[in-house]
Amino acid sequence: IEEQARQLVVEAAELERRCLANSASEPEPDSSAARAEKEFVDIIAKLNSIANHKGKGRDDLRADVLAAARAALRRRQPRGQRAAEVLAKDVLTSYDAMRVYMRKVGTCLEHVDPHLCNNVGLVARLVDY
Repeated sequence: IEEQARQLVVEAAELERRCLANSASEPEPDSSAARAEKEFVDIIAKLNSIANHKGKGRDDLRADVLAAARAALRRRQPRGQRAAEVLAKDVLTSYDAMRVYMRKVGTCLEHVDPHLCNNVGLVARLVDY
């Protein structure tokens, strides 16, 4: 039973490893790296809806949000209109923090509490996400 409860974290850690193996700051559309990243973002959204008891627990922050954040940073915003740039940096920073967390927790999955909301590090990163 505990293994089933941890399964989402196990899958997320495995997808993070796939993302790392296909490492690119911005994967080409339709590449294996882009598919791995989309699957990773989708499972994080699912985890967010289940384990994030401190925030909204949203499941609608998908890969298109990540792509939009990257696009916003590529565009130079006129002075006084840099809110999109600030938000984009926040999105990418929280995404990177989630990847680092999954990389770290992937080495010690037996310590993941099956009650996902009891995993302080996971919940903290989901709240930021």
